[in-house]
Amino acid sequence: VQSRSLIVLPTAALAVRVAPWLSAGAAFHGAYASVEQTTLAFADLGRTLCPTVEHAPCDVRTEARATGYGYGASFGLLVAPDGPLAFGASARSPVHIAARGRVTSTPPQVAPLELAPSPASITLDLPWMLKVGGRLRLHRDGREVADVELDATYETWGTAQGTGPRLRVESAGPFGAVESTVLHRYKDTFGVRLGTAYNAPLGDTTLTL
Repeated sequence: VQSRSLIVLPTAALAVRVAPWLSAGAAFHGAYASVEQTTLAFADLGRTLCPTVEHAPCDVRTEARATGYGYGASFGLLVAPDGPLAFGASARSPVHIAARGRVTSTPPQVAPLELAPSPASITLDLPWMLKVGGRLRLHRDGREVADVELDATYETWGTAQGTGPRLRVESAGPFGAVESTVLHRYKDTFGVRLGTAYNAPLGDTTLTL
């Protein structure tokens, strides 16, 4: 019912000019995640206590807090021959994050059991990210006056979050070990971006719009 998560990707990158018209780069991403999730689960305690699955007094409220790590990599190419056109492409690999922490649970109202805090784990995935773009440069008197860029991105969220984050509680009192999936049902996404810039000389400086 609620998710409060922070994911940070510290990155180290290196690029080289392979030829006057071709550059290539690679990057390594470390991933740090701080995950906090609140879930409500139906505790099936029998038709007498829980006549329907919507009977709120049979809900178990769970607060999960965990931190974890993962890693990934990116690769890119930039093709910029003499002339007005330049092209680029990059890809970032999926990132799998495994987080460990603790879970505290509030028992259902119909059965006020003792549910001690339990170790727990949360796993989640970030998608492939593919990007391609082209740039048209307009020059005058040896300087770049303006440019127009067209970029496209594709992200495989359907694979990464088709189901969603997975939570495992090692011990939930009389319920034993509990595993649940927070269903996201995300789908792959595609985006197109169009932009332009204009460089206006102002004495010894340049104003870019």
